[in-house]
Amino acid sequence: MADKKKFNVVSIIILAVLGVALIMGIVGLCIDWWAMSAEGETEAAKLKELIDANKDVKDLGGKALYAGAEAAQAFGIIAVIAAALTAVSYVLSKFVDIKVLKWVTLGCAVLLIVSAVVALICTFCFGTSEYLKTLKEQAEKFGSSLKFLPAAGCWLLSIFGILGGAAGVYGSLKG
Repeated sequence: MADKKKFNVVSIIILAVLGVALIMGIVGLCIDWWAMSAEGETEAAKLKELIDANKDVKDLGGKALYAGAEAAQAFGIIAVIAAALTAVSYVLSKFVDIKVLKWVTLGCAVLLIVSAVVALICTFCFGTSEYLKTLKEQAEKFGSSLKFLPAAGCWLLSIFGILGGAAGVYGSLKG
């Protein structure tokens, strides 16, 4: 019975992946979530500077800055919480012989995967918002083009959330 609950190399790797997923999720929430690149005339650069100066604006004329902004942020926070819960429940399942902890680990790991994927999808939805379409049209008037893309924060949280969730699923089923 003692050998069954003992940490082995696979358990340590799973725990390390869960720890890295948690850290990268927190870092992903703290850095830029989406980016804009402007190409063309200098007016596009001025427009980009204006937008960068007003990144904290939540709405423009009663319209959301981009569709899915609040959802992406909410699911990012859920992913970080799920990563922490997955790691804690995995460690507890190694020390305490309670069968339900493996199911808790599995549920939290699945929640981590789902929330990371939904946060990524919501981030890609921002290109369809009226606000960003208006910005693109204004840039085209200046002879420039704007592109809106997910930035490092979104990618860190999504990739490591999926990897951490997969490690949690494997750990709950096999580990």
